[in-house]
Amino acid sequence: MPQYRRLPKNRLSLLLWLALLLGFTSPAYAQATSETAESTPEAAVDAQAEDSVADVRLLIDVSGSMKSNDPANLRQPAIDLLVKLLPEGSKAGVWSFGRYVNMLVPHQVVGEDWKKTASSKAGEINSTGLFTNIGLALEKASYDHEQDPGNFDRHLILLTDGMVDIAKDPDTNQLEWQRITNDLLPRLQLAGYSIHTIALSDKADLGLLQQLSRETDGHSTVAHSADQLMQAFLQAFDKAAPAEQLPFDGESFLVDSSVEEFTALIFSAEPKQPTTLLAPDGSRYNARRLDSSVNWFAGDGYDLVTVKHPFEGEWSVHADVAEGSRITVVSDLSLKVKPLPNNINPGEMVDLSFSLRQEGSIITDPAFLSLLDINAQLTQQGEGRKQWNYKLYSAGAPTPENGIFERQLEDFAAQGQYVLRLEVDGKSFKRSFSHRFNSQAAFQAKLTEGENDEDQQGYWLTVSGATRALNLDTTTVEVNLIEQDGNQRPFMMELGSRNNWELFLPTMADGLYQFEMVVSGEYATGEHLRYNLPPLSLVLDGDSLVISDEPVIADKQSPAAMDDDSEAVETAPVSEESSHNWLLYGLLALGNLLVIALIYIGYRVFIMEKPEVDDEEEDEDEFIDVNAVVDDSDLPVEEAIAEVKETIAPKEEDTPQEDVEEKATAEEEPPAEEPAAEAEEETAAEAPEEEMATQDAPVEEEAPEPVSLENEMGDPDEANVGDDVLAMDDMDDDEAEAPAEDEAGEPPILDQAVEEPPVLNQAVEEPEASDSENKAAPNIDEEIDALLEQSNQASQEDEDWAAALQDELDGADGIASESPAEEAASDLSESLDLADEAVAEADLGELGGKKNADQG
Repeated sequence: MPQYRRLPKNRLSLLLWLALLLGFTSPAYAQATSETAESTPEAAVDAQAEDSVADVRLLIDVSGSMKSNDPANLRQPAIDLLVKLLPEGSKAGVWSFGRYVNMLVPHQVVGEDWKKTASSKAGEINSTGLFTNIGLALEKASYDHEQDPGNFDRHLILLTDGMVDIAKDPDTNQLEWQRITNDLLPRLQLAGYSIHTIALSDKADLGLLQQLSRETDGHSTVAHSADQLMQAFLQAFDKAAPAEQLPFDGESFLVDSSVEEFTALIFSAEPKQPTTLLAPDGSRYNARRLDSSVNWFAGDGYDLVTVKHPFEGEWSVHADVAEGSRITVVSDLSLKVKPLPNNINPGEMVDLSFSLRQEGSIITDPAFLSLLDINAQLTQQGEGRKQWNYKLYSAGAPTPENGIFERQLEDFAAQGQYVLRLEVDGKSFKRSFSHRFNSQAAFQAKLTEGENDEDQQGYWLTVSGATRALNLDTTTVEVNLIEQDGNQRPFMMELGSRNNWELFLPTMADGLYQFEMVVSGEYATGEHLRYNLPPLSLVLDGDSLVISDEPVIADKQSPAAMDDDSEAVETAPVSEESSHNWLLYGLLALGNLLVIALIYIGYRVFIMEKPEVDDEEEDEDEFIDVNAVVDDSDLPVEEAIAEVKETIAPKEEDTPQEDVEEKATAEEEPPAEEPAAEAEEETAAEAPEEEMATQDAPVEEEAPEPVSLENEMGDPDEANVGDDVLAMDDMDDDEAEAPAEDEAGEPPILDQAVEEPPVLNQAVEEPEASDSENKAAPNIDEEIDALLEQSNQASQEDEDWAAALQDELDGADGIASESPAEEAASDLSESLDLADEAVAEADLGELGGKKNADQG
């Protein structure tokens, strides 16, 4: 059984520090500490700082190409709508640009007069410009980039349908493009501008527009037709000037007592059907039936209704409501969300943090917060639409002490656009919030048909996504072209004039081709970059051409893909929605297992030590083959036994059972053999009584079965009765002085003494001192004579008994190893063993030798 020792204080302290250190550095503790730190009141102040005021600047393309892309000039109603939605107290301005830039509406604080001017000026938007001077429009609209914006959050909304076009010379246009990306864009980013771009054509310079938006964390969208222009403007406007909203299911919405004013923007799928509002008191409002508290504007395909001091309760909308409709409010009770990023990488996680405010202060009252039900919904737009629902808080659950609710969103695996909708239900009030994310990889690859400068037909492979933070001089793009037969052809792409990497491939034979690309380089900060792009596939079959972003050759793996598995895994799209959850749980579990393993190792090393075995315990467990010692000895039996006992005696002196003798030894400090001698004298005094008790026991009529000396000392399964008898016969022949048989007919004393040495030890260790010490010791000579006579009798009885047993063995195959007389033999052997001990160890060697000679 393992033994444990008390750990020294220094080792205990070391182990405790080790456990604490491992706990503090584990992923789970690190995450909990981070969440706690972010939830402190100081962090809450930073995260939920005072709201900034929107500063929105519209840049509208009026080039001649707009005649074909926006023939109905839907730019006018879209701008008019944004003007009406701008909150008073914000700042705004409108610029139009073609070859030149014109400030259509002055950049000023928004008020009633400004809105009237802006609405009238929106009607002057046309399509008469000769060029598309995007760079100059950005410069004019950011005229105050060197000034402190104060509490204003500056946004640029850029609408265009073309490329950078300031002259007929392509080189001049190229230099202007580089000026925008290399000089103007860093300036705008440094000044804190967010650029939201709208491309009103697939022919627009999407690469430039996306780069402008991404590097300033703006929103980028494409309106493929003028009909989508209104929604595209609203998406950009929501980024620039977000407003408090009420949940609206298309039929009704709840107005609470804190709402001072609401504005309902209702898009109608059927414009011919008039829109009607039904108040909680039963009043009906439409474009023809109003009162002093209602302002109604009927636009082309939408209705914009503002109601001041509305009735509290549920309002209903009777209309064929289309997508994009919303209810915004002005209220002292507001839902404030920590600013979220507009652009994220695939697989990136987003931290959602929000709170409710009453007159600008965060509400922390548990009685109020415990009534809330908070839900969120994340929807992936486009084909393969997916949706995730989050239960952020349930009424009655523990509330955050600082009033800030937090959640991590992690389902942005694929590229594309995602819409987040957050709804808070307070039973007597409701609030909602929406946000749009753009998940896009850092680099994009595109494969198109075309020709090179030598008019050679083929295919252009283009990799874009370079940013100003990337050191273009040290960045390379490697391409591995895998053919259908498995052959691989490596290429190195060249950096183009617009910070894109390009590769031209002449027309190839029909078949399947797969392109794998790896971007390697470093950022301006010195940080290294290695990025594996998703593969592109090309299928050629006669005149047909199919380009796909799905791999078509899956049985081969290129060296580029095999070079860095970690990067490939990191950039590959995730197919399962909950993969990030499992990855996180797996890492946390692995970290906890590591902590437990290290603590256990420390526990085994410092606390649990290997049990120490004392010499006394080893001596007690040591096995002495007494039978072999007696057989090999030339001395008489008594002297051989005495020699064995002298070997055992020193090991018995310190046992815990010798309480009485240890006290005497401590007082008198006698030699090592004296305690054993005293014990032998006491045992000799008790022997006659034990013999008398043994002689009174009934004698078994059935012949006792022999007990093997070797079997008693060794393995019971290896007992051999015949060998036992032969061993006893040899002993009788070699030893002239054999002990006599006991009158009770029990097995010989010698057998028992040799078979069970522990009995000797017990006899010596546990003398019945209470009785023997009070009696006078008998005459030593008489006792020795009696004992020798009994020994001779036992020897004779042993010979007779062995002979009888041998006769039985000759007539049978074997005899069972157990005998009814075995128990009685064991008792008698114990008694006779005590007598032998007294004879062997008494200081009467000469007398004993003489008596033995006479008996012989």
